[in-house]
Amino acid sequence: MADFSNGQTCPSANPTIETMRRVGLAGALAVAAWLAFLTCFQPSIQVSDIDATEAEDASPAGKPDRNVSSSVHKSGDAPPGGELSGKTLPDSLQTGNSITDDIQKDEVSLESIESGNPTSSAFNESSHEASLPKPLIDPKERGGSAGSTRPVIAVQGQAWEKFFASVKKTFASNMPVAGWEHRIGSGELASAREHAERSSTDSRDFFKVWFFPSEEPLRELDSRIETGKSYYLKLQAPQPAYLQIYYSAGPRLHGFGGILHAPEAFSYPYRKYAMWVALGGLLFYIVLPWSREGMNTIAMTAWRVVLGDFASLGLLFAPFFLAPLAIVGGSVEAVTDAWWFTAMFWLLAFLGLVSEYLILPWAVYQILVRKDSFRISRLDGSDELSLKDIEYIKLACLGAPQWLQVANAVAFVATPTAQAPCAFGRYCLLKGSQLMGLYVHTRDNRSAYIWYTDQSGNICLTNWDKFIDLLEKANIEFREEVVSLRKLVPPFKDK
Repeated sequence: MADFSNGQTCPSANPTIETMRRVGLAGALAVAAWLAFLTCFQPSIQVSDIDATEAEDASPAGKPDRNVSSSVHKSGDAPPGGELSGKTLPDSLQTGNSITDDIQKDEVSLESIESGNPTSSAFNESSHEASLPKPLIDPKERGGSAGSTRPVIAVQGQAWEKFFASVKKTFASNMPVAGWEHRIGSGELASAREHAERSSTDSRDFFKVWFFPSEEPLRELDSRIETGKSYYLKLQAPQPAYLQIYYSAGPRLHGFGGILHAPEAFSYPYRKYAMWVALGGLLFYIVLPWSREGMNTIAMTAWRVVLGDFASLGLLFAPFFLAPLAIVGGSVEAVTDAWWFTAMFWLLAFLGLVSEYLILPWAVYQILVRKDSFRISRLDGSDELSLKDIEYIKLACLGAPQWLQVANAVAFVATPTAQAPCAFGRYCLLKGSQLMGLYVHTRDNRSAYIWYTDQSGNICLTNWDKFIDLLEKANIEFREEVVSLRKLVPPFKDK
């Protein structure tokens, strides 16, 4: 008789733990996808550089300042990090007297704008726009503000000097200063780093740097500027420097393409947590206790269970849950404005969950063999069967249900000629696939099914040959009749 008595006794798989393992992973993948595209549209401020040639053309004296000013734009709540760097305003930030003198004529202080009584000359002279330094903007946006007049706001203090220095350094080096990487788009940042590696000095990979209005020192302007308008900032210094700011109402979704004109930190602020949530779910899946395999344990091989989980959750559920959120560009927008579109994808994602539900019983299924009995553990409980109480054993065969075979045949007939070989292959696979097992009947009229092959006929249970030896040497009657079943889900016992 096969010896199971000396085998290590292993605990049976815990249904609660196996269920938690898969629910935790599926939930983490869903939350990660949701966070990755959860939008947060808030007002923003953007900054762009000053073109030296245009500054020269704007100068009444016709003499370009050898240094270049900068310009800024605005929008929402500040993200963590991104502390302004720099101690003093370098000389390279300061503009020439020809531009300075001309702007000083039309300057409007913070106090005058707040009180609603700006100097009339700052707004009514047609030459005002031409006299100001012109920002270098993205060529795609050029012309959008032509002819508009911008009030001038005077600022001063060490915080503003550091801000001007950091902005100038960012554009002069074509690379955000440390901590400002989130203020430009990820594609722009990658391009800037590529040019930096090649020591390219004539490239300009971004035209705006983004800020939230609650960040220092920009929060000083929050109550003094209006949404959708541009302004000039003048740094009060012995030789002033200038910036242009634009107060934007915030980024927005652009059709089915995602966020228009906004870095991820200003449109998808929670995306940085998505990967950690997904990894946490995977870690949860791995670290929960697994039932050990021993000489007296008969169970589904572990790699088959893990592969089934990967196919159901990793290849079917996760991609189709994520796809509509990525295509629409926003999690909330996908389930509100484009719910009909999302429903089509999530129906396929639901099939992944159904597939995982069908795999779960196999993850729990286990036969613990003792010297003269064995215990079958299932998702819905367990049964103890004594070898001497078994009346007979029959072979069992499980095939696809009749309705599924008919539907498959109809699909094959309706398939276009070009796709007929693939459809014929699917038809043959379904027609020939079957599970093989044993039907065990006891003297007290209990019964159980023990399925030991996959649909291709390969044995999928560990220690199966030893279990067969044990049954044969226990003088149990094997009957020739075959119990044939047509079901979508294999039963583990008679109801």
